[in-house]
Amino acid sequence: MNDLVWLEIKKENLISNIKTLKNLAGSKVLISPCVKANAYGHGLIETAKIFISAGADWLSVNSIEEAKKIRDVGINRPILVIGYVAESELEKILDWDLKIFISNFDYAEKLSMTGKIKNKIAKVHLKIDTGMHRYGVLMAEAEELAKKIKKLPHITIEGLATHFATSDEPLNLSYFNRQLENFKEIVPKIKNLVGNDLIIHCDKSASLLLCRHGLADLVRPGIAAYGYYPSQDVAKLAQEKNIILRPALSFKTKIGQIKKIPENSCVGYGCTCYTKRPTVLATIPVGYYDGYDRKLSNQGYVLVNGQKAPILGRVCMNITIIDITDCGQVIEGDEVVLIGEQGQENITVEQIANWAKTINYEVITRLRESLPRYYI
Repeated sequence: MNDLVWLEIKKENLISNIKTLKNLAGSKVLISPCVKANAYGHGLIETAKIFISAGADWLSVNSIEEAKKIRDVGINRPILVIGYVAESELEKILDWDLKIFISNFDYAEKLSMTGKIKNKIAKVHLKIDTGMHRYGVLMAEAEELAKKIKKLPHITIEGLATHFATSDEPLNLSYFNRQLENFKEIVPKIKNLVGNDLIIHCDKSASLLLCRHGLADLVRPGIAAYGYYPSQDVAKLAQEKNIILRPALSFKTKIGQIKKIPENSCVGYGCTCYTKRPTVLATIPVGYYDGYDRKLSNQGYVLVNGQKAPILGRVCMNITIIDITDCGQVIEGDEVVLIGEQGQENITVEQIANWAKTINYEVITRLRESLPRYYI
C-alpha cells in the first residue's frame, strides 16, 4: 500500500449493525440510516451501498449536496433530507425525488409553487418541536400549519417527525418522556387533519436501542449504524440487553523517520515535552489536517508492533511524534494504528474522544474526507 494515511472499513460490521437495528425496530418499521457528514466519516457512497445491501429502506442525509452524490451514482432509494434546504434549491427536491422536513408555511408555499411549475408533487415531513427547540414547528402552531399545508396543491404531508434532546441520557429520562408524551399528543391531532397514513418517526440511535414505545413507522439511526453507542450509559444498558454493535473503522498510517535522542531533549513545537530517558522517536505523517485532534498532544498513544507508543509533544498539521523505545524492532514504513486493533491491543474511538475531551461523534466525522478508504 502506497498511502501514507488511510482508513479501513469492515463491510461485514456495517452490515451486522444494520441487521441488529432492523431487528430492534421490527419487521414493519422502515429503517433510514443517517449517512450525513460523509457517512460519519466512513465514506458516503460506499457506505450507502453497503447499508442498502444490508436492508436499509431509506437513507437520511443532511444536505442537498449529499443527496445529489447519492443520486448521481444511480441509487434510487427514498432519501430524506433532515437538514436545512435553501429556497434556491427547491427545484432539486423535486428533480431528485427527495423528501424534506418542513416547519413553516412560507417555505411550503414556495415549494408548492415550484411543484406547480414542474408538475410534480413534493413529499414533506412535518417536523414538530416537542422540546428540543432546534428545527421544527412549535406544538401550539403545528395543527394550524398542517391545515394550511394540506390546502396547497403539488405538496403532500407524507410524514410527521420530532427529535429527542436527551434520549442518550437513559439514567434520567424525564425530559425524554416529556417530549415523547408531547409527540404522542400531537400525532392523532395531525392525523385527524391530514389522514391516518402518515409515516411517524422520532427514533434516533439511543431511543431505538433502549426505548420501546411502539409509535414509529420509521427509524433514523445515526452513530449506531457505524458500531458506536451514543453515550457510555447507553452502551452499558444496551450491552446488558445483549445489543452488540460492531465498530467498522480503523485509522492507520506509517512510520516515517526514526531517530534516537538523549534524556531531557525537547520534542516538537513549543517544547511542551522533554524526554525523561534516552528515547527512540518516530515521526508519523498524520496530524490535525487529517482529523487527528490537536488535543491529543502529549495524550494517549498509537500502536506499533502491537505495542503502545505514546504521543510526545504537540500534534502538528501533518506530523505527530511518538515514542517507540519499547516497541521492539521498528523500521520506516511499518504500519501504525491510530484507531483499531493491532496484535492484542485496541484503540477505540471512545478512547480517542476521552483523551481529546470530546465525543465519539466528533472523532469520526472529522476524519478528512479525501483520505483513502478501503472497504474490506
